[in-house]
Amino acid sequence: MTYKPREVSRIVGIPRSRLRSWREKGIVEPSARVASGNQALYTESEVKLISAAWYLSRQGVTTQQLRAIVPLLPGMLSAAATANHS
Repeated sequence: MTYKPREVSRIVGIPRSRLRSWREKGIVEPSARVASGNQALYTESEVKLISAAWYLSRQGVTTQQLRAIVPLLPGMLSAAATANHS
């Protein structure tokens, strides 16, 4: 399943302007685009990544720090999910 930016904004609670800014800065990249235009589409795992990054941002993590942390999050989220199911 994929989600448009407005859906991600609603699900995560992140302003669309912040999501757009992160995309422009290369912090969070959508893996797909709508064929008929330039509309970004986010996968479920990308929505989870955005949610984690948004949480960190609200805790005071800067954009520069997010740029370094976000690439590490998929592995961390995967490990956390595995640990919770053990």
